[in-house]
Amino acid sequence: MIKIPLPENFEKRKVIDNIYTGIADKIYQEFKAANFSFEYNGKVRNFTSVSEVKYFLLAKNFYDYKFQYCSNFMRDLINLPSNMKIKTILNGKSTSSNLSAFLCKYNRTEYQRDYNRLSLYDTLTINMFKTKSTDSDVEQYKQVCKIFDYHKLKNRDRHAILNEMNIRVCPYCNMNYTISFTDEGVEKNTADIDHFYIQSKYPEYSLCLYNFVPACPVCNQKIKGIHRMTKETHIYPYSEEFGDQCYFRIKNLLEYLIQDKNQDIQATVILSNPTRNYRMKHSIDDFKLNERYEKFSSFAEELIRKVQIYNEIYATSLQETFKGLIDSENIKNLIFGRRLSSEEYGKISLGKFTHDILEQLGMF
Repeated sequence: MIKIPLPENFEKRKVIDNIYTGIADKIYQEFKAANFSFEYNGKVRNFTSVSEVKYFLLAKNFYDYKFQYCSNFMRDLINLPSNMKIKTILNGKSTSSNLSAFLCKYNRTEYQRDYNRLSLYDTLTINMFKTKSTDSDVEQYKQVCKIFDYHKLKNRDRHAILNEMNIRVCPYCNMNYTISFTDEGVEKNTADIDHFYIQSKYPEYSLCLYNFVPACPVCNQKIKGIHRMTKETHIYPYSEEFGDQCYFRIKNLLEYLIQDKNQDIQATVILSNPTRNYRMKHSIDDFKLNERYEKFSSFAEELIRKVQIYNEIYATSLQETFKGLIDSENIKNLIFGRRLSSEEYGKISLGKFTHDILEQLGMF
């Protein structure tokens, strides 16, 4: 996980401002007709102008706006697997880890009234319940989803935001490039917009600029899925990164270096989290980073071979060959690449991986 290096006051750029002026106006007109409020800085408030809506949508701390509509019980219920039957929830008989967590969080003693309301729909699945239920909490949830509908952001504007961000590599994996391209005269982007706070659980944040993470389709569609992430549970890439607390290492470096010619020991790459930071652990686990980076053992071995070949004698011979054209520092950069700062990891695929391994090998 690397930090997203957006420029200062990114949200004030003309492209972003124009897009969000239109979106804020639509939301404000719908929000005025709804009976919702939100808590911010300890005070319960309502939006009283388009500019207030826009300020929320562009706020870096959008997650501090706590909207008050349906109960937490109902919001978590709606986010259980869509094919799960209400009867299964009421019986509490399931091997589903999601249901077990739900039942543990909402015990019957404290939430008996909610379970009684739910019993009216015991023949339905979660998906059918969301569609057919006339429960007031469900109606409120659906109204919030409509007000903050992500489709208010047009496809061309989505591409415009991603291109304005100009993030070259996915911040979740630091593997796959996310770049702009032109299609029939229209500039587009290969990145997905991932909602850090997922839309199904937090529909009110669906259009917040700083809830948009420019992720590769692999991380967003194939791996993250519906994992619930918040800044309290995972690394939030707009404000933090793995940095020095979490780094790549060749686990069996000594064994690899001393093997004889009859052995075929491959380098084993791990993403080490020595401080046991639980938010870093969740980010590593949910994006399958260790499993994915295991496949880069050959790249780590290539770095080892380069280090073995490179020495002062070799560097001196190159300097003699290209006398006056190149110095030792440039030779080192040509072989290993320039040493990157953490702010530059997002410009090069495997930037942090390469830096950490070369540091372990003593080159940085």
